[in-house]
Amino acid sequence: MTDTFDTLALDLESQTQLLSRLQFITRFSANLIQVTGPEGAGKTWLSERYMEQWADAHVHALLACHTAQSDAQRRAILLRQIVKDGVFNEADPLIDSLTMMLDGGGCDALLVIDDAHRLTPGLLSELWALVQHAQHQANWRINVVLFALPGKLNKWLGQVSYGHEQKPLELEVSPLNEGEAEMFIDVLAVTQRIGGEKKKQWLAKLANQTVYPGTIMGKENQETGAVSKDKKKPAKNNKPFLMLILAVVLMILGAGAIWWVFPSQQDDSASEMVLPEGLKNLDDLLNEQEEQTITDPQTATQTGAQPSATNAGAGTDTIASPSMDNGAVTEDQATLPEDINGEGLTVGRSDEGQRVVVPDDVVDAIIDEQDAGGDGTDAVDEPLASEISEAVPAPAAPQASTSDTAQDEQTASEDQASTSANRAQDAREPGALPLVPQALLNVSAQRYALQLAALQSRADAVALIENYQLADRVQVYQTQRNNATWYMVLLGDYASVTEARRAELNLADNVRALQPFVKSFSQIHREINRANGQ
Repeated sequence: MTDTFDTLALDLESQTQLLSRLQFITRFSANLIQVTGPEGAGKTWLSERYMEQWADAHVHALLACHTAQSDAQRRAILLRQIVKDGVFNEADPLIDSLTMMLDGGGCDALLVIDDAHRLTPGLLSELWALVQHAQHQANWRINVVLFALPGKLNKWLGQVSYGHEQKPLELEVSPLNEGEAEMFIDVLAVTQRIGGEKKKQWLAKLANQTVYPGTIMGKENQETGAVSKDKKKPAKNNKPFLMLILAVVLMILGAGAIWWVFPSQQDDSASEMVLPEGLKNLDDLLNEQEEQTITDPQTATQTGAQPSATNAGAGTDTIASPSMDNGAVTEDQATLPEDINGEGLTVGRSDEGQRVVVPDDVVDAIIDEQDAGGDGTDAVDEPLASEISEAVPAPAAPQASTSDTAQDEQTASEDQASTSANRAQDAREPGALPLVPQALLNVSAQRYALQLAALQSRADAVALIENYQLADRVQVYQTQRNNATWYMVLLGDYASVTEARRAELNLADNVRALQPFVKSFSQIHREINRANGQ
């Protein structure tokens, strides 16, 4: 054994035998060895002594276990000592990290773990797997020596080695015999300058006891064998406590100084505060209230009891303040801000403005125009705009007299007769205008045509066809919009909007100047049916 004060080493026979057995077992193959002994048996000193004097491995790795360590930290401590400047992941098992870092190279290492009873079962299984792997590698020799308390690791080592032919080995630290105990006391007496009387007292106390180095030194948790010269407890360092008290005192003094300075400044700033225009100080209000009560108590009472009609009509709010003496009330005529209107104009709430409902025909025309690559503005032609105006309700007219009502009825009858006459004329002269409503109804609703014009006059439609020489190419149908007859001039029958647009590019320049647009036959069918009263 050795102490703190010199380099004297005491080689006891029982400890020398244990170290020699360890050296013999670890010399030829990989093993996991457990060295057990009670508190004070000198396990820490034996682990250090074995690594310094007895171990012949090329690489030594020492791990002193503490309760605050994690498995990742313990792996990192061992791996950094086995492979210098190695790169590894602390979360990976030991065997994986070593295999990756060695990359097929050899390994001759000794892993000594002190206080191994603090290891977790997971790390114990990794150490056992590492030893088993090394036994099957020709260039690997890895010995793991665990210094632990008796019986702490037997359960877990038995579980990890279950089913294996080879089992972990266990060596026990033997107690000191009578001669070794006396030799140990002699060495302590020399190093600590203890007299013969003290030696006799030690020997008397150790009679008929199981003696370990820690028992002789009187320290139950002694592991290294170091002995302190001064048995007195070291004086506590009171400097941190004094510094803490000083800091608390300074904080109290600083808080008092702040409280002393800032309240006076706040009072001064409050006294110098300038009130906004239209507001008065509380003292001024109370003084005016007292003066008004003294001069005209009846008026003050009436004013407090009945609010002013002028103020109520003007929308100003009145704030009444009861007097402290006789209950008189004064009015604050300052105008308050307008009330916030939390009722927003959203869908579903009534509003006074008129709403424009866009008909489905307009929506279809816009969609067709956008499918053709446009922005939808060309689709809203004059007849479509008339439908929008039709959807907007006209303002209510004043009550008409009996004569006006009769005149309106007569006018309506004449318009109806004129419309009937036009239709009869169309029937009598089928060649003058190519009206083919039934033929258009027979076309599939999935097809498209180009609408060249929408006219309210039959004569205009005939003139358009003659001027542009379209008699053999166009088709015309009638529809009703806004209580008026319209003539729709169509060109072609196309399978898609794209095909209709391509046909438009091939038209003559004067026809293209009419700005034709693509119209679906589904919309055409609806307009024809509308004219037929369907």
